[in-house]
Amino acid sequence: MNDKAQINSLLKSLKMSGALKNLDNRFLEARTNKLSYSEFLTAILVDELENRAQNKFERLLTQSRMGMQKTLESFDFCFNASINAAHIRELATCNFLDKGENIFFLGPTGTGNYRKFFIM
Repeated sequence: MNDKAQINSLLKSLKMSGALKNLDNRFLEARTNKLSYSEFLTAILVDELENRAQNKFERLLTQSRMGMQKTLESFDFCFNASINAAHIRELATCNFLDKGENIFFLGPTGTGNYRKFFIM
């Protein structure tokens, strides 16, 4: 058994499907960019951790029975012309946290609409 086949087998045994999925790409990247052993191993482990995090997110989303996933990118700002889409997208960057600012949204409870928001 060659090294690649043995690594595939070991990753399967360890249930590291994220690393296994990207292994061929990582071998190519290692050869092309002359990665050190530690850089190669780090990339493989990062792949695995990202895959596990994505799987966990999808599992929890399914278990929540929330249905269709809603994101800011898919949000329809046209339903309420008073909402400043650019301002909301800026808030989504969370830069206000770095500045130590607070945000207050004011509007009728439970409607999903706000009249104003303040950054303090």
